[in-house]
Amino acid sequence: MLCGVLTFAIYSVLQTFACLIGMHECVTAVTLVAICTSIPDLVTSARAAKQSKTADPALLSILGANASNVFVGLGLPWTIITTYQMWNTGKPYYLGVTETMEITFILVVFVICSFVALLVLAIRRYIFLGELGGSKPCKWFSSCLLFSLWVVFVALCALECHGHLGKQEYFEPKALLAT
Repeated sequence: MLCGVLTFAIYSVLQTFACLIGMHECVTAVTLVAICTSIPDLVTSARAAKQSKTADPALLSILGANASNVFVGLGLPWTIITTYQMWNTGKPYYLGVTETMEITFILVVFVICSFVALLVLAIRRYIFLGELGGSKPCKWFSSCLLFSLWVVFVALCALECHGHLGKQEYFEPKALLAT
């Protein structure tokens, strides 16, 4: 319960701040809220990396946190709204038919950026026999590349949320809209 209260408090404060500076709520969610709620994951991963000879505990901590965020954070609310919608109207609920259309584009960008990040880790494991280590230039290159993936993700999300990419009709579930 404490986690829920803290998350709501963080969300409320950051939404108020974003409103004051004119930031779109979608951009606030993928930047400020995500960063503030990921700080405990960062601390856990840093401690795991320091206490182990390999990066496996740190990476597993990160992957576990992200998996729970995606599967529980999206799956539980989705199950609740689907059940509620089915109970009240008798029709199934489809994401993308309502005002949340930009989520499809953002998820596609997220999957692509995640694939590239995992590819970087796989290449590092093949070359250096581990995700961490290697020469200083290689560490900096990998760090900059992974950070630039985040910047690209946030930039594309911001452009999509503000409508600068135009209507992405190829992401619309046309078959679902017809029902």
